[in-house]
Amino acid sequence: MEFFEKLSYSYTELGISLSILLIIHELINYSQKREVGVHFYIAIFALIVQIRIYSSLLFESSILSLFSGFSLFMIVGVGPMQYLLSLKMFGLYKNKDLLIHSQIIILYFIFELFLFVFIGTEFYTSENYLTYRIMIIIVNCIIYSNYYIRNRQLHRELKEKYEINYSNIVYLFNLNFPISFLLGNLCLFRNSKLSLLVLSFYLTSGGLSVILYLLRYPDFFNALSYEVLQKKYEKTKLPDENLQEIKKLLEELMQNKKLYKDEDLRIDDIANKLMINRNQLSRVLNEHYNKNFFQFLNHYRIQEAKHLLVYSPQMSILDIVFEVGFKSKSSFYKNFQEATGKSPKAYRENPMGKEM
Repeated sequence: MEFFEKLSYSYTELGISLSILLIIHELINYSQKREVGVHFYIAIFALIVQIRIYSSLLFESSILSLFSGFSLFMIVGVGPMQYLLSLKMFGLYKNKDLLIHSQIIILYFIFELFLFVFIGTEFYTSENYLTYRIMIIIVNCIIYSNYYIRNRQLHRELKEKYEINYSNIVYLFNLNFPISFLLGNLCLFRNSKLSLLVLSFYLTSGGLSVILYLLRYPDFFNALSYEVLQKKYEKTKLPDENLQEIKKLLEELMQNKKLYKDEDLRIDDIANKLMINRNQLSRVLNEHYNKNFFQFLNHYRIQEAKHLLVYSPQMSILDIVFEVGFKSKSSFYKNFQEATGKSPKAYRENPMGKEM
């Protein structure tokens, strides 16, 4: 038992170190991409769990009850975190998802903080606390069951809709969450160092296994996201005869109707006029114009701006910026410089010069 306890102490320290390294890795990615992924928040979540376990192992059992109260928001967070990771894995994650699914975790934390501040530490050592823990475990199970069902539905729908065959590692990865949830509730119910040691050993072993696997196959999760995207594109393929008609109508909307002048124009607006969905329009732009939606719009906006700079000398450059559909002068200058190799002023003075 003493050997296992020492080993678990070391494992918990390793888990803390791994969480910190993952946080640093995500911060480096943020400095390059200006985007914080869900992995960053899960790493912070894992760090808090490991610190909580480690701190509890250092205290006597009489004080241990105090720290078990702050386990609630960690245990209830297992379901939301699993669902967010699945969304990320399949390329469906949006920043708003984090805000939506972390609300229950924040509410739990505020509630426990309220108990600690206004009721005091005696509550955590009273006989009523056992009843309270059992009630919380029941609520945790209801919340996790809801997220577990949602996660299963997500995987099943993607598998059926896009005919994706998951590897065994995906199932093993998802299996980690219910096991962690059960061990977490065991810690909450038993409130003993042994249960904490088991949880610490399992979490760190699982985290280390995932990291080692990703070192061997770094594009594993990206590959799943890419496969979903490819299947989406296959579903949006248009017949050749329809494609030519759509391209003709699209160019008419741009050249004659000049829809690009609307600064709030969305891809859905054009797709609705063409009577296709946004994925189909996105595919047409990518495959036949080699542009995304905004690049496509800006191409027409720059062409119109070039015409106005030469043939409407009475218009100021700022007037032209908003006339052609740009929302800001800085965005116009950047796109104009990239397209022509000149500033708008230089182009107006010498429109026949060489463009980029």
